[in-house]
Amino acid sequence: MYAKPWDCEEYAVTQRDGRPYILCEYTHAMGNSCGSTDEYTRLWDKYPCLQGGFVWDWVDQSILTKDENGKEYLAYGGDFGENPHDGHFCGNGLLFGDRSVTPKLCEIKKLYQNVDFNAIDASRGIIEIKNKFMFTNLNEYEL
Repeated sequence: MYAKPWDCEEYAVTQRDGRPYILCEYTHAMGNSCGSTDEYTRLWDKYPCLQGGFVWDWVDQSILTKDENGKEYLAYGGDFGENPHDGHFCGNGLLFGDRSVTPKLCEIKKLYQNVDFNAIDASRGIIEIKNKFMFTNLNEYEL
């Protein structure tokens, strides 16, 4: 769990028996994290045996509650006076507890997209388009 990108690449280069490599978890979306995710996705594109991985966690486990003035907020450990508690450790999702989008989700969405664009010569309008779909031709889309 939490193999570093270079460990994944070493597996891809040295493993010859055809087994896929799937990270049960490779990034923890707590706070403003998910750094280095691009390093993993570049390797997944480069080595077919590297199949991807799972993000912890999809959504924050905060609880919508109201303060003494009736204003709603997303509460977490300690907000109810309990002790001990894990503090904000439940705030580890790609979505906030109210299911609104975090910047981390936007980054993951970009990295996971199945069509890549590379500006070869932007001033002349020349771009490279790469189809990463396995079974869909890009003629299914309007560009």
